[in-house]
Amino acid sequence: MQRVNTKTDDVFQLVVNKAREILMQTKPVEIDGIDQPLCSHEAISDIVKDNKLRNEIWFMNNLDDEGKPTKKTDAFMCFGTLDFGDLFYLNKKEEGVEDFQKDDFKKKVREGVVDFAEAVRDKKDEYMTSYNFSEVAEIPWFKGFLDDNGIPKKYDKVCMLHWVAKKGSSNVKRLFSVAEDVMKGEGYRYIFLQVGCKDQTALASYYNGNGVNIVMLVEGKKRGRRQLRRNSVIIKANAMYGFVFWGWKDMSPAPFDLTAVSNMVGNLKF
Repeated sequence: MQRVNTKTDDVFQLVVNKAREILMQTKPVEIDGIDQPLCSHEAISDIVKDNKLRNEIWFMNNLDDEGKPTKKTDAFMCFGTLDFGDLFYLNKKEEGVEDFQKDDFKKKVREGVVDFAEAVRDKKDEYMTSYNFSEVAEIPWFKGFLDDNGIPKKYDKVCMLHWVAKKGSSNVKRLFSVAEDVMKGEGYRYIFLQVGCKDQTALASYYNGNGVNIVMLVEGKKRGRRQLRRNSVIIKANAMYGFVFWGWKDMSPAPFDLTAVSNMVGNLKF
């Protein structure tokens, strides 16, 4: 995978066109009884002007000598630094198209009642999209959406992974691991991503299989006479774009447990 220079309009147009092409030709999955791509290519705009991904980092494979995508390019990724001001439109007066960019949601963030909660699986081992109760997630790097002055936070060591995909015919192996190496090479330690597609539970399971912790946005509400706090899922399955999962991962190597190694060696028989 190589970094693409998207500074010129012509090259960026080639990049988004190729990304959309790849999404259309990803390995099909069965959704509602029909084999189709898991994610819609229309989620990436092909309009260059004011494209929200214009200033993000793009990597693709099989580029030409000028660093442009070619007919052989069949895998890509797009990412940047996590900035909740941009992600949730907290820096803007207008609303975005996503449910988490609407004024009502932004108001809840500013009131301090929004948090992340752990997503869980049902008896079919599928991630649930309906909850009566949820536990607040323990995310080591997350220190809130706003600072003490109400300014939206930007997390320099957290990579906002927008896209990682390949064609069904691609020979690229373990694409997510390849993507991790790229992100670490750019100086990031953590991954943060939105699980958005036609089948959120299937994609959430894929990410979880790659070590990503699956979470969701909740609102802390006080209920009953005792005013006990209860976490209520904010963006529900019947929302315009369906249920929204999020995911995060620590890409740093697991700590070396000397005690465990010592105990293992102590149990060996020679």
